[in-house]
Amino acid sequence: MVLADLGRKITSALRSLSNATIINEEVLNAMLKEVCTALLEAD
Repeated sequence: MVLADLGRKITSALRSLSNATIINEEVLNAMLKEVCTALLEAD
């Protein structure tokens, strides 16, 4: 369960990056924050 949820959250973060028209520092920081949050919640 935990790994599946972690996978969904990381996939969602990467999807938001791929949906961005322009990838800039703000977009990257938002994506990294989502990934970090997902990893901390899974810990």
